Amino acid sequence: MSAALEEQIATSLAKARDGSVSADDIADAIKSPLPTGLNAQEIYSLLCFVRHERRQKWVGFLVESRLRGHGSELANHGAFAHPEELPQSGDVPGEAGWRYFFHGRGCCFTHSDGISIDVDFADDGTALDIDPYFFTHYLQSLPEPEWCERQLKQSEGFENAWQFDLERLESLGLITREWRFRLTEKGRNLGELMEPIVDSIDEADPRTRCLLLAKLGDVENAATYGEPASLAAFLDVRKRQSAQRIGSLKNALHGVDESQARFALSALGLLGPETALDDLRAALSYRPPNGLNHAAFAVLKHWGGRAVTECLMMALRQMTRRSFMDAIRRLISTRNSMESERPRLGLVVGMAEELMRRTQPTEISAEARDLLIASLQPDCFAMEDEAAFLLFLLKTELGLPKLARSLSSKVPIVRRGAACFLMLIGDAKCIDILIQAASQLPDCGGHEAACALSLMDDERAQRASQQWLRRNDGYEEAEGSEVVVMGRTIQTWSMAEMMRSQMRDDVSYASERIKQKFSALLSLWQPIA
Repeated sequence: MSAALEEQIATSLAKARDGSVSADDIADAIKSPLPTGLNAQEIYSLLCFVRHERRQKWVGFLVESRLRGHGSELANHGAFAHPEELPQSGDVPGEAGWRYFFHGRGCCFTHSDGISIDVDFADDGTALDIDPYFFTHYLQSLPEPEWCERQLKQSEGFENAWQFDLERLESLGLITREWRFRLTEKGRNLGELMEPIVDSIDEADPRTRCLLLAKLGDVENAATYGEPASLAAFLDVRKRQSAQRIGSLKNALHGVDESQARFALSALGLLGPETALDDLRAALSYRPPNGLNHAAFAVLKHWGGRAVTECLMMALRQMTRRSFMDAIRRLISTRNSMESERPRLGLVVGMAEELMRRTQPTEISAEARDLLIASLQPDCFAMEDEAAFLLFLLKTELGLPKLARSLSSKVPIVRRGAACFLMLIGDAKCIDILIQAASQLPDCGGHEAACALSLMDDERAQRASQQWLRRNDGYEEAEGSEVVVMGRTIQTWSMAEMMRSQMRDDVSYASERIKQKFSALLSLWQPIA
């Protein structure tokens, strides 16, 4: 690292320690931030990765020293290399409050306060590779994140915005990246050099905090602690930085990297509708549908206002045009598995749901109601159960038969969902449908229906559930079989056995989730359903 950078860091830290920060110091910091070549968000990301690498190395050390696992064997043999003498999950010896869970090629440590550190071991046996999904989950699990992590942690819909900065960190040689990423020696050294500056922020007085943030180039936060004399300079720099950030995010939307464009949409969404609505509207309307549509929708769900509702209505109208739906059916019929061409009917159902949550049933226009019905009537495949429920709320005579048909779907999750939605509605007609389904073959929706009936506080439902159990005695038992792999005898079960034995728990869990998510919508629309 350059001597100039080290000297400026030392000077800033000295002023922070002795409290001798002046207005001139802040003015100089605004004009001349630390010469790292990074913006503030990139600095925060890099430092978060340095800290998380240490956490992962700690997990790796404990896995090998106290849980008798081996990183290289876990990486190369997955579940077959889990320590044979230990249960799959349990308390971490010597670490109060921490529990471990072995999975695949990795191990997850979870603390009693909710913090989750999940590691997949690299092929070389180290715990240095950071998985973006695991890291996002770590951020979301933090009950009280420190300064650095607070800058990356975002609410649902924006939680992956931090990944936008990975591309530039890679281009500067600070990380290497495939699916997971790893710090280079250069990146680790720079992060460790910057760490004392960031560590001092939370404990500093307002003026010192302003100086430290300005040295990091974080004028957005620094202005919060600045004095009137420095605000004009802050505003000028902030305007320039904001324009640069928005420009880089919007440029990414037109690049060839779809993942980078999705992260850019999330990061743009943090800037609010006044900055990003037009870009999200364009992404939501992208054809053929791909991940950009979903990224845009995830952001729009968290914005209010008439303009957003009209945007969603416009996109749903486009997707329900006959030409569009015919194109989707053609893609399905050809069984094209290319990710860029796979239809996203879940997006149609999701937008219909969101519009119904935003609309008072007594105030919905006939045109909007017809649009919603038209979007939910076709076969929505893996989202068929939810589509049927929403259609039920709009037009009972169409939705109820669709729910009944969903009980015999070829898609297991649809059968389970349909049973739970019928249980949620819970009227006599729904109970009749479940009882009729429970009298059919158990692997064609009868099992799901019987499990749902067993959870209902209704005499007919309970009686039908007991009758199903007598007719299908032993159906839910799973004996499994033993196989020898790498010298170890392992008990295995087929997917069908696991589904049968776990169905009651799965239906119970799904019913609670559906109840939490859709009870309010049912109460809102039920009077006119």
